[in-house]
Amino acid sequence: MKIRSIILFALLPMLGIAQRNANLEFATGLNFTDYSNKIANTNGHLNYDFGLAMAFPLKNPKRELVAGIRFMGYGDKIESNNLRYGSMFDTTTGEFNPNLPSGEKINSLTFKHSYYYLEIPIGIRQYLTNGNSRLFIQAAVGPSYFLSGRNVSTYGFRTGGSQTGVNQDNSSSFHTVNFMADMGFGFEISVSQKLGIQCQAHAQTQLLDVVSNSETHAKWYAAGLRAGFRYRLF
Repeated sequence: MKIRSIILFALLPMLGIAQRNANLEFATGLNFTDYSNKIANTNGHLNYDFGLAMAFPLKNPKRELVAGIRFMGYGDKIESNNLRYGSMFDTTTGEFNPNLPSGEKINSLTFKHSYYYLEIPIGIRQYLTNGNSRLFIQAAVGPSYFLSGRNVSTYGFRTGGSQTGVNQDNSSSFHTVNFMADMGFGFEISVSQKLGIQCQAHAQTQLLDVVSNSETHAKWYAAGLRAGFRYRLF
């Protein structure tokens, strides 16, 4: 029920589509994602997004209202390479020797966490130039609804090879509804009277803590590149 209400909220700005010019846009991209104020020794990793939007011209011919819906992935990872165990300690030299017949099988570990959200960005796009090739800046805010999470665990063995497993992530303490803010700079090239191609560099962050009752107040953020097309409907 909640997700239906959020989608309906996203569609409200599009109800005037019959009364004014409108453009349909599709975009997808790759983003480096991580979270702020980290305590654990983690790293960010690449994730992806894709979505649809409607762009409506405003009174200023260089300005548009852009409203849409987007599937967005955030995440981080933990990597440990060349693991050392107590059984590898050489009492003769006083150092760790990975060649000792210790019986330890695992040499490296990687835990990659991914968390998926449904975002509803609503914002303003300002074109900076005219013509068939146009530069623009864009700012948007909107709700971000948490969908699911998953862990990908990879174990590397000392004898070579690896083993990977996938399981649902324990994200029960996550805020179900968050809010996001996004800033972007891009360009648009007209292919025909109705079709255009867009490319945009952007950065975004969630405005509320990832989890409830957080002591570190960690928030997801992402930066990357989106590309897609724009089709004029009317």
